[in-house]
This record gives sequence, C-alpha cells and structure tokens, in this order.
Amino acid sequence: MLTDRFVRNAKVGFYADEGGLYLQVYPSGNKAFIHRTQDGGKQKKVVLGHYPAMGLADAREALAKRKSGQQDITINAAFDSYYEHLTREFRRPEQILRIYNVEILPTLGKRNIGGVTKLEYTTLLKKKVASGAPVMANRMLSQLQRFLRYSVDLGYLESNPLETVRQASIGGREVSRARALSFDEIVGFLRGIPTLPCRDGTRWALYGCLLTGLRSTEVLNITPEGTTLTKMNRVHKVPLTPAVRAWLRIKPEWIPSHHTITANALRSAGATFTPHDLRQP
Repeated sequence: MLTDRFVRNAKVGFYADEGGLYLQVYPSGNKAFIHRTQDGGKQKKVVLGHYPAMGLADAREALAKRKSGQQDITINAAFDSYYEHLTREFRRPEQILRIYNVEILPTLGKRNIGGVTKLEYTTLLKKKVASGAPVMANRMLSQLQRFLRYSVDLGYLESNPLETVRQASIGGREVSRARALSFDEIVGFLRGIPTLPCRDGTRWALYGCLLTGLRSTEVLNITPEGTTLTKMNRVHKVPLTPAVRAWLRIKPEWIPSHHTITANALRSAGATFTPHDLRQP
C-alpha cells in the first residue's frame, strides 16, 4: 500500500495501492492517481486527480465514489487525462491547450463533468459568436466534441451532449480565405525581410514559406533532405531546387519554436498578409 511519505518522495514509475488505485509518476515530475481496470480484456486507465492538489486520502475517497457510481470528476480533472492523450496524438498540442485554457476551462472547469448540460455548452459557444468570433466558436465546438467523446470512452460520461450539434447551428459555415500576393507585394516583402523586427531564424522561416510553398509549421520541420512533417506526422517531400538547397545551407542555429512567431513578425511590421499567404504568390 502507498503512504503519504512514499507519494511525496516517489520517483518515476507506476505504483500500486489497493483496489485498482495506482500512483503514476511521469518523467516531468508530475504525479497522478490512476484507477486501472479491465474491460473486455482491454486495460483502461482513468486519471482521478493530480498530486499534490489531490492527496492519497482524497484519491482513495474518489476511487470509492467511482466504484459506487458516485462520479465526482470535474471537467478540469477529465481534461488533465485528455491532455495526456493529446500529447501522444499531436506533436504540438499547444494551440488546442490554449483554446481550453482561455475559452473553456475558466468558465466550466470546476463543474462536475456529468452536470453540464447541452444548453450550457451551446450558450458558451453562442456568447463567443456574439463577441464577434464565430470561427473560434466553431473551433471550440470541434474541440469540445472530441473531449466529450473521449470522456465517454473513459467512463466519465454516459453520452456526449454535443454529439449531434452542428457547426451550422453555432458559428456557421466558414468561407475559405484566398489571398494571392501581387508581384509588387512579393518584391516589397523580399526587400523588407532584412528590416523585419525579429530574429534571423524568423526571417529565414518567412523566406522559406515563399520559396518552398510550405506552411510555416512545415518550414520549421524541414530537413536537409527536403522532408518535413505535416499534419498527423505524415512525411511530405519538397523538391530540392538550387534555391532551396542554398536556403537550407544558411539555416541559422536558432529558428522559431512555433509558427505563431512568424505571423507575429509580419503583424508587427504592419503587413497585410500572413505567412500562409506566402505559399500562393
């Protein structure tokens, strides 16, 4: 059995308590109390909470409630488990995390996940539309549907209250944005790159968007062999023209850690286009 002292000092590993309760210590140092069960021959793990916000006694009480059918899991706690899932599925889940941290969890995070109704979710989404951000409302709907579907899979919920809600009922249909740079804009961009208020690595990435036709995220992942990772970690090969080879040879030691840095650089310079627009001159 676990003890408070052991939990406090535990190193990386997976430690059993009793009744299916475990302590998992991650390489990052984070500690979570896990309920592990077998369902149809498949092992399932549910995060009950994280230490030190949840102590050992609290974890045992939460497990007892879970076994008796008295689910007392907040959206915050369920999202902790979901975020671990995201980090395994996506190389850069930061954008998804931002949507939750800014738009969803401050309002609903402390609520019992089984107590939030469809009306409450759609009211939150409609408020975002009313604030003038229908596209963000659509993003929130998509992310909430995925999160609630995951919560059903893990047993936090019996059903997904947003499963049948359509984008047309929230933010509405999105019109694709087509923006092709003119010849003069391309010339102005090339002349202005040296004076952009950013680091050399950001300038290198922006020039690469124009040169290769890649998204800024793909440019940041390109290798000397001309390969880059796209969505869902698919490999995409880029023709190594003489210009691309020359550009790769001058790659700085530091490049942006995230594609938003390139967008911010253009925005701060007063540009009327985005790094994505550089793909289609």
